[in-house]
Amino acid sequence: MILVRRSRSHYGAKLVIFDKDGAGYNPAVLSDSPDVAGVPVVFQMPPGVYESAEGETKVTVHSPVIFFVKYEAWGLMYYWDGAKYGELQVSE
Repeated sequence: MILVRRSRSHYGAKLVIFDKDGAGYNPAVLSDSPDVAGVPVVFQMPPGVYESAEGETKVTVHSPVIFFVKYEAWGLMYYWDGAKYGELQVSE
């Protein structure tokens, strides 16, 4: 879920996920962007091999990944590594 805040001509966006455990759902903030020019989008992609924007880092993931993207500006990918969420910058 993206929570968006608007103040005059500026936007802020938080990417929030909900992890399920035995007691219910727990919210976690993956990204908190206090000042973005417009509203980013979020979407899911399948497991696979993903590469950073610079091509320096490759990540193999075995579960779906979350993309948090501001088109024509930046893109972040979040993935579960088995213990915690990781982040990979996939575009600049």
